[in-house]
Amino acid sequence: MIQQWPSIVARTLALAKQLLNEIAFDRTIAVPAQPVLAVDRAERFENRAVVDEEIRPDCVGRVRFHGTYWNARCDLEIVLPRGEIVCVVGQENITLVVQPL
Repeated sequence: MIQQWPSIVARTLALAKQLLNEIAFDRTIAVPAQPVLAVDRAERFENRAVVDEEIRPDCVGRVRFHGTYWNARCDLEIVLPRGEIVCVVGQENITLVVQPL
């Protein structure tokens, strides 16, 4: 347990820095990646994201997920407009797979 403290402290400081930047300067900074979502989590809104850049069939768009921006695609033949709330159902490398709610 003691060996884990440096990584816990580093992660806590990174999250605090991100929060302060978002509050004070209304901007988002990248935080080191953590394992992305287990889809079966019990939290109600844990897998929700907001479309920031329109997602079209066979094209990658962008979503805001947990305070950071991610490339995103949808396997359905629909257009997801900017501002729509979507459900994150998976991840392939650095791209999230989303579906409409």
